[in-house]
Amino acid sequence: MKAPEELRAPRRHEREQAELSHEERKAVRHAKKVRRKKALERKVEEGQMSLGGLRQREKVLAEKNQDAKKEKAAKGEIKDQKKRLRASELLAQAAATVAGGASRKEEARKERQQRPEGAPSSKRLKL
Repeated sequence: MKAPEELRAPRRHEREQAELSHEERKAVRHAKKVRRKKALERKVEEGQMSLGGLRQREKVLAEKNQDAKKEKAAKGEIKDQKKRLRASELLAQAAATVAGGASRKEEARKERQQRPEGAPSSKRLKL
């Protein structure tokens, strides 16, 4: 008797990844790496990828790996903290904004009203 998961997708391997020993996992990772490398070489030989494309790919991967390394190294560092605004400062900013002038909607309305005579309205465009 099989489980429903096995009926839908039968197991490819006898043991799951978690059941493998350290050496076996290492061997599986190495085999995958060799398989990927051979697939790239085959693409170059068949003409699906040029040597320039292969070099470009290696360059991009090297940059990506460097970025990942830097990010991992900076994991423990403390970032610059943003300045916290107090409630009084927020209220002062809000008052300055209100006193400073009209809202964006009002400004847009004024611009529409100042359009030259004979120019079509943005609401009604005749095509």
